[in-house]
Amino acid sequence: MNVLRVSVFTALLALGSACADEAFSIKGPNERIITHKQSNYSSKEGWKEDLDGLNEEIDKLVNQRNLYLAKATRLQNQGDRLQFENNNLIDARRAWQQAQINREIATRIQEEIDALEDRRQKVLQKHGVSDYSKEEVNS
Repeated sequence: MNVLRVSVFTALLALGSACADEAFSIKGPNERIITHKQSNYSSKEGWKEDLDGLNEEIDKLVNQRNLYLAKATRLQNQGDRLQFENNNLIDARRAWQQAQINREIATRIQEEIDALEDRRQKVLQKHGVSDYSKEEVNS
């Protein structure tokens, strides 16, 4: 169990490095919280820039989540194949464990995506916009 925690922490640490911006910080071995900076823009267009930044972060996290889910699926399939080969049950268990770690990371990323989408909706509601896209507002 201790190895699993270290592996999750190591993977989250790597993920934190991949997301190296001011929006995220790692809080502990199994916790990752969003510390998105609150923006107080004086101009009328500032909230649109804030939304663009949120949309960009959400897209980046969705891509990372999909990457980890794909890795988890590949490792799960690899473990399923290895269990039927002679003397490969240990390798199968290792593949399943790594698949589980990748699923846990994807779950944490999804939680971050949900929090950012909630923040996005609050900004939209504050400005009385039902949905926002650059093309719609700029035209």
